[in-house]
Amino acid sequence: MRSTLLRGESVLWIDTTNSFSAGRLLDIVSGLRPDLTARIELEGLLERVEVVALTDMHALLAVLAALTRPEGRPAGRLRRGLVVCDSLTAVAAPLVGPARGHRGLALVEAAGLVLKAAAAAQAPALGEAWRSAPHVRLRLRHAREDPGASADDLRPLLASVLASTCGPACVQDVAWHVTLAGARALT
Repeated sequence: MRSTLLRGESVLWIDTTNSFSAGRLLDIVSGLRPDLTARIELEGLLERVEVVALTDMHALLAVLAALTRPEGRPAGRLRRGLVVCDSLTAVAAPLVGPARGHRGLALVEAAGLVLKAAAAAQAPALGEAWRSAPHVRLRLRHAREDPGASADDLRPLLASVLASTCGPACVQDVAWHVTLAGARALT
């Protein structure tokens, strides 16, 4: 959110849990740059945050569909640099479960498809908290057939690390046998 606001772009905050507060946002924004103590500068940043409160999947789908419409932004509107949905599970959880049938799952799947379409046009991000997590590129390939496996078993996969941001220590020539039961290193 920091870089988006400081670049002059707008932020859409989808509040599905009624937990959003102006004080919380003020803490986030004023913590970005301690030199932003002038009220005018803070107000300028806060004006770029649009909050949409909703409590059901249909409203979420409508907001997400509006984001992915091909027509352009109205003249004079800032480029939207970030969309935050505070809790997708808050609107999805009431729709799924054995007593709910397939309709709820269809709505959750529709939300997933709309999110995927929005992410194809934009670059999704995990946030600053994930910066320290290493990024790893794996090669997956099917293992040879196991003669003792039943027809219901999935074919196991072999996973090998191709590249990693944590350096050469993480890239070892070790293959992993991956099944539904878990993963074990092959020696």
